[in-house]
Amino acid sequence: MLDRLRALLRPRKQLTQDDLAEVAKHVQRQAHPAGAPIVRQGQPADRFYVITQGRVEVVRERPDGADVRVATLGENEYFGEIGIMTAGPRVATVRALTQVTLLAFEGDAFRELIARSESGRKEFDKVVRQRLEQLLDAGLER
Repeated sequence: MLDRLRALLRPRKQLTQDDLAEVAKHVQRQAHPAGAPIVRQGQPADRFYVITQGRVEVVRERPDGADVRVATLGENEYFGEIGIMTAGPRVATVRALTQVTLLAFEGDAFRELIARSESGRKEFDKVVRQRLEQLLDAGLER
């Protein structure tokens, strides 16, 4: 598990081995079958997820109830950062397209880890902005 953490956090050189070991205490492996919802739009955001195997779709519910696919994510990609970084509810639903295995980081532990690294915080802030823009481009407001 520490190898996966290192790979995810590689650019953040300010983080120590102790930082990684501490956050590993707050990570769980999860498995979900194809078609299963992992997080639902509007729910409280309490975890950040890294995909270790499989593919997921990110969908946003329109006011008329129809789902709009915003993104498809695969191995070594992640989701859940918007709610964690903004301390808001989930802005989309994420469903497994295939059998999927994830690393699920507790939100508070993840926020603390990112706060220790200026470059990490800036990188995740940038990703949050980009993904919110994707939602707007799809004609969906937050």
